[in-house]
Amino acid sequence: MNLEMGIKKHLSVLERLLLRDHMAAFPSGDAAGVMAVTFPLLCGQHRNIPFAVVCLVLSCLGRLYWKAHHLSDVLVGAALSWFTFIIVASLWRRYYELKTSGSSSSTKTHSSKRSS
Repeated sequence: MNLEMGIKKHLSVLERLLLRDHMAAFPSGDAAGVMAVTFPLLCGQHRNIPFAVVCLVLSCLGRLYWKAHHLSDVLVGAALSWFTFIIVASLWRRYYELKTSGSSSSTKTHSSKRSS
């Protein structure tokens, strides 16, 4: 009897994860927010990676378990946040490289004018 109850309990959890709810939103802002917070941890030191992955996975699974979103909502929300972070980071890197290369060339011109 306990085995049947356990199986029914686990099947009800699977049904919750797989059933579609017409009220779920696309994409998941919660998944995007968690990804935005944890992505700098993923890019940083290696000791932060397990913590960031656990936070991301638990948050996304929570959204699925409580039927707040579909699986596609959560995946697209996290992917949108990831792509946004990649674009912003590459633009920031280009800006920083231009800023540092521009300041080094201007100091070279000023120093060469002083010496002559």
